[in-house]
Amino acid sequence: MGYWNKLILGLFIILLLSIAVVYTSFADYKTIKEQNQEIELLKQVTPIDHPLLSYEFDSWQLNSKEEFEFIGFVWNYGKEEGKEIEITCYVEDKNGKLLKKEVENVGSAASSSWTTKTIKMESDTELRDKGYIGSCYYTNSANGFNLAQNIKEYKDLIV
Repeated sequence: MGYWNKLILGLFIILLLSIAVVYTSFADYKTIKEQNQEIELLKQVTPIDHPLLSYEFDSWQLNSKEEFEFIGFVWNYGKEEGKEIEITCYVEDKNGKLLKKEVENVGSAASSSWTTKTIKMESDTELRDKGYIGSCYYTNSANGFNLAQNIKEYKDLIV
């Protein structure tokens, strides 16, 4: 195979790979955009007068004050402010045995919005550096509904 044939074949392969990457990128974006449009349509068809709340856990860490910090997002898909939102955070061992659990009131979330919340929990000496697992979830609020448990038609649309 000659030099020019190898060069043309190489450029053709690069072109095909570039097209595949661009197509994949736009396909994912379109899927997210379509999901957001479906959520907006569903909100218009089914007005949500009360807060529709969920919590998305992001990460946890040990801070400089030897406290556990749990970081996540409170989402409110409703048309009313969510008040007195409670989030439960816990630490468990590798076998799923609960070692520590606390419920904290993180305040409120404006209508149709999200907000970052950092929840602090005192760290016991025996819970540090043991490879344990920490997480949080939405527990309750004064006036809202739990998205994950109560609204069936939203379960498939919100991840």
